Amino acid sequence: MMTQLLHLPPWLFGMVIVGVYIIVAVSGLAGFNWIIRKRIHLTEAMNNDIIFFASAISVFYLSV
Repeated sequence: MMTQLLHLPPWLFGMVIVGVYIIVAVSGLAGFNWIIRKRIHLTEAMNNDIIFFASAISVFYLSV
């Protein structure tokens, strides 16, 4: 299998690698969301507070 992937053109090999990572990331995010949503029940206000603090931390982190 790996030998067949190495014989692909570089652009196609890159697309296969990126596609596999995207599929794994999206399926992991969907699975995590499915598992956690049942355990944690956040209100809209709590969700907005979490987004605000994460955004503020990101701004300070990027400015350093």
